[in-house]
Amino acid sequence: MHLLRKGSRIRKVGAWAFGKAKWGFGLGLTVLGIIGSLLGIPDLNRQVRTDVPLIRCWFPVAMDRTKFTVVMTPLVTVDERGRVRQTRDGRELANHLYTRLEASFNELNLPIPSELRGPQDACAVVGRDRDARAAAAEALAQEIDADLVIYGAILQSANGAQYQPEFYVRYNSFDEASDLVGPHELGRPLRVSVPINAQDLKAVADHPVNVRARALSLITLGLAAVAVDDHATALAFFAEAEQMPAWSAGAGKELVYLLMGNAASNLAATTLDAAYVSQALGYYEEALALEPTFARALVGLAGATYQQALGNLQTRRGSDVLLERLEEAEILYETALETPAPAAAEIEVKAHFGLGQIYLVRHYVLGGEWLDRARAEFRWLIAHHAATPVRARDLVGHAYARLGLIAAQWDDDVPAAIPLYLEAVALVTPRWQAVYHLDLGDLYVRQEDREHADFHYHEALGIAELHGKHDLVARAEEKLAALRR
Repeated sequence: MHLLRKGSRIRKVGAWAFGKAKWGFGLGLTVLGIIGSLLGIPDLNRQVRTDVPLIRCWFPVAMDRTKFTVVMTPLVTVDERGRVRQTRDGRELANHLYTRLEASFNELNLPIPSELRGPQDACAVVGRDRDARAAAAEALAQEIDADLVIYGAILQSANGAQYQPEFYVRYNSFDEASDLVGPHELGRPLRVSVPINAQDLKAVADHPVNVRARALSLITLGLAAVAVDDHATALAFFAEAEQMPAWSAGAGKELVYLLMGNAASNLAATTLDAAYVSQALGYYEEALALEPTFARALVGLAGATYQQALGNLQTRRGSDVLLERLEEAEILYETALETPAPAAAEIEVKAHFGLGQIYLVRHYVLGGEWLDRARAEFRWLIAHHAATPVRARDLVGHAYARLGLIAAQWDDDVPAAIPLYLEAVALVTPRWQAVYHLDLGDLYVRQEDREHADFHYHEALGIAELHGKHDLVARAEEKLAALRR
């Protein structure tokens, strides 16, 4: 017991000393910034935080949040006993991968403002297993405002070494695609020879590491397109990655099929073209054929099946609803709830929202108890977010909007619906902010309150113009014209 108390004191003293040292470095950086300004070197503070390794890790420079930001970190080496080290091999392989990624961005000259930061300017994402590294990647993404963190590990065992490529997607720039948020593995681990020699890798164009590096670059480019809601371009990049000849399906391609399914499903939602629904279903089924317990793909397949169940996406008539497909979507969501998945995937959140959607459509067609069941699912989601804030805040916002719809349409209680829609506006993405402001305008028209209706229609117009949502601009202008008549 005495030794335990002594060890506890040592740890406390060590933590105190570390905190004091970090505080001292922070104070020193502040002084450096002041001195730099006086000497006419305004970037002295930033230069020190970028160039000095220890300070770079303690006080990393934030990335430009107005751009799509990608950081690739040095890889860690994990031995068979779970010990984590930062090695020359990890740095060498990460630098090789980054060179390929940077070349891909430069070759294509995408019209997407972006900032790349390489392993030489970043600190490793440390963790003995996938979950620990994912948590560290999430913390780094938050700290430096990175939209995408590319990291991974060299896994050593008695049978040799393997490279496990991983990346973490942060919520901020993926407003319309929160289904991507969280950690991902890019295929099965690849066998590599250590010590790593980048020159040897460059000499073999179809080396598995180079093939995976090219796929990683294409996926990153696709994610950059997703960040600006260009799902057609994203789908093209993901499809090119899927076609990489030396990357076999059995080597972990399920992630690519998931990304392709997500892109096609988003295109169906925005273009109302049912052909994309068929594509999405096919991609999700490919992913599940490779990995039957892939919870993200189960949720994706459930969502695409729900889209198919609606029938004509443009008219959305109750008579077009395919009830048997709606039942299939329900079963898929329930299966996803029972399937193990990383916490960051937030499968529970997505599945409960999807079930609420299904119950609401059933009520449109069949009536009965389904409205109360839909209401219960949306309320569960809101209560869950209040207790444990979720990353997919847009789904929470949509849950508020669905409750607002129920209040206005079935309860005939417009005063109760308005604050629910206002809660929704605060949580959803720009496109849906505009949509819900239009809905708010309509509610005020029902109350013969032209002043508030005009305000919300103008809010919708401004948001739609700012974010290039031309279809919503037209809708807002039509409603304002009708209000003036």
